[in-house]
This record gives sequence, C-alpha cells and structure tokens, in this order.
Amino acid sequence: MLLNEIDKYYGDYVLVLCCTALCPLKTYISARQQKVVTKSFEQSDKLSTNLGVPQGSVLGSLLFSLHINNIAETLSISQLNHLLYADDLQIYKQVEMSELDLGIARLADVARSVSAWARDSGLYLNVLKTIFFGSVHNVNALNNLGLPGIELEAGALVPFTDTVKNLEVVMDSKLSWKPHVKCITKRVNRALHGLKFFRTCTTEALPTSIYFHLPETLSTLSKTDILSLPPEIENYNLVYVPEVGYVIAVTKWRSPALGNKNILNLEYKFTTRNIHYYKNYLTKELDKAYGDINQSMIKRSSRIIMKLALYMNFYIETIYESLQKCAELDALISLFQIAKNNNYVKPHIVKERKIAIKCGRHPLLEQTHTFIPNDTYSESTSNLLKIIMGPSSCGKSTYVQQVALIIFLAHIGSYVPANQAVIGLVSQIYSKLFICESSSLESSSFLQDIRQVTESVGRFWILKTITL
Repeated sequence: MLLNEIDKYYGDYVLVLCCTALCPLKTYISARQQKVVTKSFEQSDKLSTNLGVPQGSVLGSLLFSLHINNIAETLSISQLNHLLYADDLQIYKQVEMSELDLGIARLADVARSVSAWARDSGLYLNVLKTIFFGSVHNVNALNNLGLPGIELEAGALVPFTDTVKNLEVVMDSKLSWKPHVKCITKRVNRALHGLKFFRTCTTEALPTSIYFHLPETLSTLSKTDILSLPPEIENYNLVYVPEVGYVIAVTKWRSPALGNKNILNLEYKFTTRNIHYYKNYLTKELDKAYGDINQSMIKRSSRIIMKLALYMNFYIETIYESLQKCAELDALISLFQIAKNNNYVKPHIVKERKIAIKCGRHPLLEQTHTFIPNDTYSESTSNLLKIIMGPSSCGKSTYVQQVALIIFLAHIGSYVPANQAVIGLVSQIYSKLFICESSSLESSSFLQDIRQVTESVGRFWILKTITL
C-alpha cells in the first residue's frame, strides 16, 4: 500500500525515482523481520512483518504521513473542511439551524466514508475516541434539540457532546476559555495539594519508601565494587538485620582455610549456619543514613494504630451508629434484590392463627429447574396438625423447611417466595429436622429424637407457636 501511495505522489517521475530511492525504500518496507531483545540480551526468533510501518524508525513517521494523507481525496469529494494532524482528523460543517438535520446527515455520511476508507487502507478508526461536537451562540437551543448521535458502523454510535479537548485545549459549545481555565485550575490545585502533602509527610513517607525498596538497593550495591572487599572473599551479600543494621554476609571463601573471623578492614559481628557477618565503612554509613529502618517502621505503625484507635474511640458512638445503619441498609437492599429477581410477593400479616400459602417455593431450592411449588393451609378452627408422608427423597423435608422460611421471611419484613401468602403472627418456631450424634451425650440417636419431639410437641399448644 505504501509503495502504491508513493507511486501516486511521484507519477511520471517514478521511473527516475526507482533507481535512486524507490528500490531501497521498497526493500526497507517489505520483507522485514523483527525480534525482541531484553536487558539480559536474550532474544526471540525473527518473525516476518508484512503490515504497518517500521515502528520507532527514522522514516516511520514520514511513511505514515504518506499513507494517511490519501484521505484528503476522500474528503475532497464531500466538499467539507478538514484538518489532519498526525493521526488526528477533524471534519467541519457549517449549517443554519433550519438545516441542522441535513447537515448532521451529511456529516454522518462523510464519517462513514472515512471509516470505510480506514478499513480499506489497513487502518483502524478508534470509535471510542471519536467525538461529535457542535458550537452555536444559543447553546440552550442546541441542547433542547436533543441531537442524535452519528452511527459510524453497525452498533457503533458516536453521541453528541458539548465539551471537547482539541490539541490539549478544552472547549465548550460557545468556544469560550472557561472550561480550559477550569481544567488547568484543577491540575494546579492537585499539584499544590500534592506539594502540601509531600511537605507534611516527607519525614514519615521517606522511611516507607526506603523500606520497600531496600532489597533492590542492597542488591545493586552488592554488584558494584564500592565495598572494596578483600580478595579471599568469593561470594557475599549485603543484607539488613533488624537491631543490628547493615552487614556483609560472606557465603563462600576462595579457600576453606580462609574462613576465619579476622579479616583486614572488616569488623566481625556474628556467625549463623557457617555464614560470617561483618561491618565495614559502607555498612556504617548506611547505618547513619538510614538507621534501623525496621524499628522505624514498627514505631510508625504503632503511631498510626494509636492515632486510629484514638480517633475511633473519640467517634466510637457515631461510627457504631453508622455501622448499624449501614448493616440495616445492606440487609434491606439484599432483601429487595432477592425479592425483585425471584418474583416474591408481599405477604398479608393477620392476628389470627392462620397460615395460607399459595404456590409457595423454597428460597434456595427453587433455583433448580425441577422445583414444584406447593400450597399450605392451616388455621385455628381446623388443620392445625398436619402429617407429611411419602417415599424417600420426595421432598418432605424441603416442604417443611419451605413453610418455616416463608413464615420467617414474612416476620422480618421481607417479601416471600409464593403467589399469595396470608401469615398469622408467630412468636416461636420449633423444628425436628436434624440431629448431631455424639458419644458424649450418653444416649442413642433414637432417644435423642424422642426427647426433641417430646419437647416440640409439648410447646405445640402454646399460642402463636409453630412446630415442624
């Protein structure tokens, strides 16, 4: 594509150019190979590159300009003004308010032609960075029109905006300097705030920076000749030991017989696991410059925790009250979302001893595709006692749990999973659904079942009590 563009630019002179510049340029553009080289001089295999211009090259920007300048021919047919700056394209259309719809339609056609040209030319038009902007003296009239967006491609809609950033200058629909001044003011305020924070926090922020970058710093110093260690030391590391400071850890000697404690210009400190630790002038300078950084971090952490504890103690009542409100709000929002997503209904609470549920569902098990809703009816005049019988795994326990959960949800102020529900006031809910076996109880599981059933049935006749 680039060679064709050059051919168009030079026309009849291409034969003369071919011998002098076109052939080397063709070789420069085509049949290119690229590879990746890291800092450790490791490199990948060479891969052929047949698209795009050489990135980071001397001719890269020039070749891209030659490639993209062909868009001027596409825009010349539309008779619209445009400005092309590197890869930034601006198209202008001036219309009367009475012909605004026609102007927008014309601008949309040109924008789609630019998008088609980009696809044909192997370029990508970034729809997310495309802006539809208009300026007029009467901004209210423009806003009241509710201008639609411009559809560049299928599903790619560019909405209308009243503020745009053009070459680092922020403009509004009146083309005034107010939004740009406001943007600059925000930047200055952020910078001033950062300087103020840095001035007040430098003494505490510096130990933190040193602490987290300490391994990199010590590793860099270890790789240099600044330590000036004796020749009998083969391998060593510069390390930091809390409450001791910065020391040189000798891990390997050039001869086992040289592994002694007394070395010229080094001060012996201690030995652990056959590793001797020494100090010299550099480690002492690090002690003076940075100090015991671990203790500094511990002291700073303690100060922060104490400040936080004092702050929370001073505002503990307000914080506790806020947490209570937030917890209550969180619970209400959760109940609302569950009720909305699963089609719960508002239960009708009555004072009578009555439970009437139509098409009740289990809040959890209804999420399966095989769940079947069930009705429940019980009142003080009849049907106070119900016995559920059926084969194993037919849903008896699920049905009993479903009734208990619907009653419980209704009493905490939630909607319930049913088509209709009338719930009488209940003060206590007892159940005998599961038992934990343990040798420490000194009774069989059957005896425990009998005791629990007896306890539940004994409370069955208490008013406003349900036993499951």
